Amino acid sequence: MPAFSKFSILLPVFLSIAAVILTGLALFSGRQQGFLEDYAIARLNTSMIGHDVFAKGAQDKDKDKDKGKGDVFDILRGKWQDLKDDTRDKVNQITANIADDIADKIGVADWYSLHVMNSCHGQYSPKATDIGASLNVTNCTDPSPKYRFNLTQMLDHQIKAGPLHINLADLDWPDSIQEKLDILNDALLALFSLYAIGFGVCALTFLCSLFTLTSPESRGLVLLNLALAIVAAIATTAGSIVITIATIKGVDELNAIGHRAGIVAEKGTKFLIITWVASGCMILASSYWLSHATILKRRQRWQRPKQVTV
Repeated sequence: MPAFSKFSILLPVFLSIAAVILTGLALFSGRQQGFLEDYAIARLNTSMIGHDVFAKGAQDKDKDKDKGKGDVFDILRGKWQDLKDDTRDKVNQITANIADDIADKIGVADWYSLHVMNSCHGQYSPKATDIGASLNVTNCTDPSPKYRFNLTQMLDHQIKAGPLHINLADLDWPDSIQEKLDILNDALLALFSLYAIGFGVCALTFLCSLFTLTSPESRGLVLLNLALAIVAAIATTAGSIVITIATIKGVDELNAIGHRAGIVAEKGTKFLIITWVASGCMILASSYWLSHATILKRRQRWQRPKQVTV
């Protein structure tokens, strides 16, 4: 086989190692606190939780100042009065400050992120309303292939442990939010299985591709590479399809009802990018090995000695 064809085997080698790295990033992001936090499947901005309830409560307080004191509305009532008396241009800024303070007073995190095997939460820095605010991770759950993200349970635990001693019912929490999150939960186990297969087979494809550099004309090695690359391509592409559909549907449905509770969901764009790039790498690697096997078969057929009939 010409040196050029042997050199071309480096293409699937690089494609395979790229797929290994990308599937690894997708599979293990968030495994440790702060590790690849930007590559979450989805993120929930919860910094506005309780804002609408506070606003309604503050208006009620203005109408009836003789009602009980000491709840969440009294704590921030001074800021609300400033909001009423200030100019229109200042309203948005004060509202944002109120939202930040309410989240702190209630005791909930500013954001919660969902990864393949766990979830994390933390605070925005310097604050949630700042453009380009960074993510400060305060805690992550233990990674597990069977992990399910229960936001309702996590929030209720944090709120009850907070300084105000209230619960989700006090914040008009819609029960349907967890139902929408279960759209993503249902995809997690399938995603983990597909990505675990993809990660392992991509690694095998990389090793086998390296070995094929020493025997580029071995039809058996080429066919083995082709089989491994096809399996890896199927696993990574299926995983990409599953999580893309689940993320888009879950985020859209969460945002449709989340405004009531002060929740905004966003898709993990970086995660979706790396999962589809990994799929693309293995599809290209499969295409290479298919072409290599086809060319090799034709070449070996041409090189067969013709039988001479007497």
